[in-house]
Amino acid sequence: MIEVVLPPEVSARCRQYATECMAMHKASGTYREGLAKDGDFIGKVGEAAFGQTYGLEVDYSMRPAGDKGIDFTVIVADTFPREHVIDVKTAVNANHLMRPVVCKYPQPYYVQAKYRGECRVALLGWYPEWAMPLQPVKTFKFGIANHVVKSEELMEFEMLEQHLGLRRT
Repeated sequence: MIEVVLPPEVSARCRQYATECMAMHKASGTYREGLAKDGDFIGKVGEAAFGQTYGLEVDYSMRPAGDKGIDFTVIVADTFPREHVIDVKTAVNANHLMRPVVCKYPQPYYVQAKYRGECRVALLGWYPEWAMPLQPVKTFKFGIANHVVKSEELMEFEMLEQHLGLRRT
């Protein structure tokens, strides 16, 4: 686990993003009632924590159709494919990493983050997409069936760092 404390200005930028995101979704008719309170903010704070940890740029652009699970793209020479996409999943109650059974945009790597407050995030671990279909299925809110991995079963970041050439900043 990696504990991250974000500078207040980064948290404020995430809050601004979430406010703009909510307005965009309401104006475009893509707002989904019943989602977690502050979901856009919590998600972006998790992305910012991962980005800060590894010196990666956080994408704050507005996308009415969502980011398709592409939070970070890491280029690794001498691999196929060269582009490795990371999808950061952040939750207040981060007991499980979840990926819908019917997933429109599966990504090679999922990172589980736990939101601990306005500027605090715990990066709990990661899991590869290829192993998600092997995991148990549970149905939570909204009747969506998800493959779930218990947080304590996530992989340590050292392996991801080695595989993708990531360095902690």
